Amino acid sequence: MSAKHVRDPFNTPLMEYVNYNDLRVLKRLYGRLDELKQLSYMGDATALVVYCDLMEALNYTGLTNLQRECIQLIYIEGEKLSDVVLIMERDEVSIIDSINGGLKRLQAALVGGDLYKHA
Repeated sequence: MSAKHVRDPFNTPLMEYVNYNDLRVLKRLYGRLDELKQLSYMGDATALVVYCDLMEALNYTGLTNLQRECIQLIYIEGEKLSDVVLIMERDEVSIIDSINGGLKRLQAALVGGDLYKHA
């Protein structure tokens, strides 16, 4: 197999973009979780690491069920806030507070280095 047929496994633009310290970037990454998963299936090692980090944080941090569900609905499934309010049967302020608190916990897990200590 020639070198031009081998896909570069390191996605430099993604490596330069990923910044778990920036909540805006973290929100966008969760919004593109399916794309990261697809890229990892295609051999993109960077996308695989980012995807695993995001899923590990979502599944193993100290999020409440409400925080986890709201983040999944808004960022991963792309639901509108008004729909999440109806789905979760909570007021808008409660949903927004859950999302913001959950994102801060995710960020702390991703930045703090404790994410894989349980593994």
